Amino acid sequence: MERLLSGRRFQLVLQNIDYAVFLLDSGGIVRAWAPGAEHILGYAADDILGRHFSVFYPAAEAETGKPARVLVEATAAGRHEEEGWRIRRDGSRFWANVVVTALRDDDGGLRGFVKVTRDRTERKQQDERLRSALEIAQATLAGRDDAELLRLIVVRARELVDADLAAIALEDPTGRELVVQVAEGPLAEEFQGARLPAGDAPAGLGAVVSTVLGSGDHRLGALIVGNRPGGRPLTDAERAIIELQAAQAAVAMDYRRTRDELQRLAIVKDRERIGRELHDGAIQSLFAVGMGLQGMAMLTPDATLRERLEGAVTQIDEVIRDLRGYIFGLRPGAVADRQPGLALDALAHQLEERHGVACAVDVDAATASRLAGRAAEVLQVAREALANVGRHAEAATCRLSLRSRDDQAVLVIEDDGRGFVPESASGTGWGLRNLSERAAALGGSLEITSVPGEGTTVTLRVPL
Repeated sequence: MERLLSGRRFQLVLQNIDYAVFLLDSGGIVRAWAPGAEHILGYAADDILGRHFSVFYPAAEAETGKPARVLVEATAAGRHEEEGWRIRRDGSRFWANVVVTALRDDDGGLRGFVKVTRDRTERKQQDERLRSALEIAQATLAGRDDAELLRLIVVRARELVDADLAAIALEDPTGRELVVQVAEGPLAEEFQGARLPAGDAPAGLGAVVSTVLGSGDHRLGALIVGNRPGGRPLTDAERAIIELQAAQAAVAMDYRRTRDELQRLAIVKDRERIGRELHDGAIQSLFAVGMGLQGMAMLTPDATLRERLEGAVTQIDEVIRDLRGYIFGLRPGAVADRQPGLALDALAHQLEERHGVACAVDVDAATASRLAGRAAEVLQVAREALANVGRHAEAATCRLSLRSRDDQAVLVIEDDGRGFVPESASGTGWGLRNLSERAAALGGSLEITSVPGEGTTVTLRVPL
């Protein structure tokens, strides 16, 4: 071994500054150390000589005996090559290409090993960034829901820099706070749902990078990546990776928002067409029929017939009012010109004005604001449920509330009317199937509870 170490050829190898080159004895103890090895692995010769080379492996791999298996394979085959994560003296990791070559004496006896380690982190990170970008792009184009997409973004962000935490926090309706929507890593449970002052780094982390998610002047929130207090610092290269990941996340979120807006506009256009057809066709025809019946009522001398004709005219008037109400809901101005909370107030006022049912309204402004993109659909559910109260419930009072609970918007409409048996109401004019279909279209659920003589409660739950 001593003669090998003093050989001129080996000495030239030890001077190679591009690779970590060092010599192990047959048991895996470091016996010679090149300057390039210190540059890559962070150990000076005095710090590493005499120690087992398993210190370069992640703890999990060292505990399972991988270093020993590498030496066994190199001994049997003469050479072993692999790639994997290795650990520097400061605790940071890098992606290494490792070649272990067995050294034998003239008689074939094992004298030790030469180990050459190359830092391939940059290539690895490029591959991982491309893979992450492709996966996020595919998920975005496939129409994955927001929760799934955000989860994918934070998982990939944490993996790329091996951090203890990656999280996405979105602005609350006030714009003064960020709310952590999804978190990943050992610290995830501590930060999930946390509220953070906008623009401030979260407390409870050591090294942390908080990068704005947004485009131009439009801010969506922040991508937060960090390590526990006392953990390793994030390198400049890792910070750059996090910023790129945040930029890609913002693009994905903007794409989803733009796509949803285009879908909304397409629906609005179709609703405008339906509204025009109802107004110009059905309503005008009904109005003409009503005028004709009213004229007949004025001409007939039969009091009973006159009463029946006037009743029919009244029913036609009610149908026309209902159709105009539906047209109002189909038009985008019904939502665009009002906040969702104000629109719900207007629906409650219509119920009281038309049917004499007093309706109390309790709307959480923050929840209503978060539903703004789906306000038209939510209002249609509220409209139909309230219409059922007015037509069928024979109620004196009604209560409408909109609150958030367990990451869901919960719309509740309850009355003190005559109630019914939900299982036997299908096809009787209550429109329950239509309500359920609207709830499903929102990605939510509808629950109807009712007891004859004790009123009815309609509950719509929509994910936020």
